[in-house]
Amino acid sequence: MEHIGLKGWLTAAVVLLSASIFWIPSVIVSRLPTVTIGYPASEYLQETVAASGTLRYPSHRELYLGLPVIVEDVLVQAGERVEAGQTLLTVDIKATRQALAVQTAFGNLFDIRKEETVGWEALQTVGGWEAADLEQLLDRYAVSASDWMEAGSASVLSDLLEMEREVRSPVDGVVTEVSALPQSPAAAYSPLLTVVPNDSLSAQLQVSEMAAGQIQTGQRVTLRGEGFDGEMEGWVAEIAPVATQVLTGSTLTRETVVEVAVTIEQPLAAAKEGYTVSASIETGPSERVWLVPYEAVAQDEENREYVMVYEGGYARKRILTTGGDLYQGVVVREGIDRDTPLILHPEGLEEGTRVRLTAEGGAG
Repeated sequence: MEHIGLKGWLTAAVVLLSASIFWIPSVIVSRLPTVTIGYPASEYLQETVAASGTLRYPSHRELYLGLPVIVEDVLVQAGERVEAGQTLLTVDIKATRQALAVQTAFGNLFDIRKEETVGWEALQTVGGWEAADLEQLLDRYAVSASDWMEAGSASVLSDLLEMEREVRSPVDGVVTEVSALPQSPAAAYSPLLTVVPNDSLSAQLQVSEMAAGQIQTGQRVTLRGEGFDGEMEGWVAEIAPVATQVLTGSTLTRETVVEVAVTIEQPLAAAKEGYTVSASIETGPSERVWLVPYEAVAQDEENREYVMVYEGGYARKRILTTGGDLYQGVVVREGIDRDTPLILHPEGLEEGTRVRLTAEGGAG
């Protein structure tokens, strides 16, 4: 057997040492914790106050005429949408003139009978009417003299000559009330119909007393409701000067609220007076924040929220300033930026722990 010389032993030792230089680090690295990283997502958040209430019409247009008329036909119903210039009802001009002439004659007869000098024959010369015709018209259009004769007969007859047969809507809107009846008299200055302009739909909201101090006129408002699809935009038009108490919930708990009126800019066609709505009132400027995946955020023994950041093979702890939770992740205002590599599931890692990167993922 040959003896291995000193030189041979030295050569073998060098070979083994060289192999260990490459093998030992690989063993160490393979035993390091493996981590997956993700990145924050950028988001702009708007500070808002939540409220609820109902839709209502604050302004109404009552349509009436300045003299008594006989309505010929009513062409719309309550709840119907109308356009500006659309005919809502028609006036029977001939019947109106006849009825007014009869009422004028009736008024003259009343004065004559007080003197007890003449009888019905005197009416034959009033407006050219025969007594029998006048009696028939009186029976057909039996209304009180005060309704028909608020203006002098001469001025009313003058208005009749210029009367339009059609009563039209002055605005685009919704008919909310119909008082006139077909083939029936309508008194002067008495509402025939009521129309609410489309752009007058508003919301009456109730804001909790805890948030009422943040509300100011002019703030933007977004409205949503079960009775219509989509959203409606508006602004705070008026804030009640005093608070009120309302009963809320199934237990009828008393809650102190402040009434807030909201003007709606472009009401949806499906939105109706009386519908309930929920609202978001913008109370501050929008702010850029970061959304961090929930699986990247942990809490330390001091109840501080933090993340572990991957930096050159090491885990580094970053304390966060958070601002609530969204379904996409935790809102972070300070502590990271968009390019911060966040270690997901950092449980068990400490500041300075060496880690091995395996994959990337996360919110960004």
